[in-house]
Amino acid sequence: MQNSAPSSQALKTCTLSKLPNAAFMLLRAGLVSKTKTDTPELVPSCVEVNGVVANAKQLARFREVCGFRENGQLPITFPQVMSTALQIKLMLEPEFPFNPIGVVHLRNEISQTRVLTEDEALDFNVATSPMRTTPTGYEVDFVNSVSVAGEQVWQAIATVLIRRKLGTSKPAKREHQKGREYAHVETWGIPGNRGRRYAKASGDFNPIHLYTATAKMLGFRRHIAHGMWSKSRCIAHLWDDNWNQPLQINAAFKLPVYLPAKVTMMHEQEGDSIPFEMRGPTGRRPHVVGEINLAPNK
Repeated sequence: MQNSAPSSQALKTCTLSKLPNAAFMLLRAGLVSKTKTDTPELVPSCVEVNGVVANAKQLARFREVCGFRENGQLPITFPQVMSTALQIKLMLEPEFPFNPIGVVHLRNEISQTRVLTEDEALDFNVATSPMRTTPTGYEVDFVNSVSVAGEQVWQAIATVLIRRKLGTSKPAKREHQKGREYAHVETWGIPGNRGRRYAKASGDFNPIHLYTATAKMLGFRRHIAHGMWSKSRCIAHLWDDNWNQPLQINAAFKLPVYLPAKVTMMHEQEGDSIPFEMRGPTGRRPHVVGEINLAPNK
């Protein structure tokens, strides 16, 4: 597997003895107020922790709320959940020049060389990459890597956006035209408590996902589903327990899913690729657009 993270020798590296508590880290993030500047500078850095075994209770909650089977495997999106607190820790450091609250998760790309089992000891390394300037703000990649016995077996690149109006060019206007057709289509109902249930499973208690009142405090008309829940739910629906080869799953997060909701899940197998989408009930408004690549090394 190609390592997309900057060399740890060139980074400020922090080594922890255990994973931090994600809920506590998020609380700290809500209390942070960093000075806004017109010329922010991000210094790439990383944090690592070794020998982490998935918490059985948290894993059971995650499987239940996302729909993964109890098969002895570690769901492919679960290491991303386990590393959430490490990402927040990097956002709290002075090397990250933006306030953590308000950061938007745009895209998530996960690769693994083989299936991980639920009882393996995992070594985590989470690093920030240099930021990119776009018309809508600054983009930063958080590169989350997992190794077992010195071999990298899993990696996720979580791309986030810090909204700013930059330059004179305008971002392309969103037009929610009817997208491509899929062979398999079904409708899912998502209850209003899904954000709270996923928060208990993931540790991500961001107020925008909990209640309408807390979401309104941050500018949303209602609370919304976690992007990683939406991706995980789609993958759980499509997952084949026999997949143990290298594979890659990409997803772009589009419009928020306001809770409660009805959504349309669509997918179709095309050789070694399974494109999938989560859309609104009419099939026009995109929420998640993704693809499972079963042979990324071809």
